[in-house]
Parts: sequence; C-alpha cells; structure tokens
Amino acid sequence: MSLGTGEVAAAAVFAAVSVTLAISRLEIRQDSAALWSALFPLLVILVQAGI
Repeated sequence: MSLGTGEVAAAAVFAAVSVTLAISRLEIRQDSAALWSALFPLLVILVQAGI
C-alpha cells in the first residue's frame, strides 16, 4: 500500500466512523454541524495528500 492509498483509506475510515458512530449519538443538529466543521478540513487534507 503506497502512502497515497493510505491517506485516502484514512479519510474513508474517519468519514465512516463519524457517520456510523458519532452522528448517531449527536442529538442536537448544531453538534452534528460542529463535528463536520472540524472533520471536513481533516478529510480534505488527507484526500489531497493521497492524490
């Protein structure tokens, strides 16, 4: 597995875990928005590093 593939895989894992675990536990819409506001830049950086 090359470094690029690992970065894309990490982005996919972060997104999958947040969708399946964190979103289901966040009851307030603002909490969900805060999670994605923090997670989105990380996902962008990981995907850019992987491409």
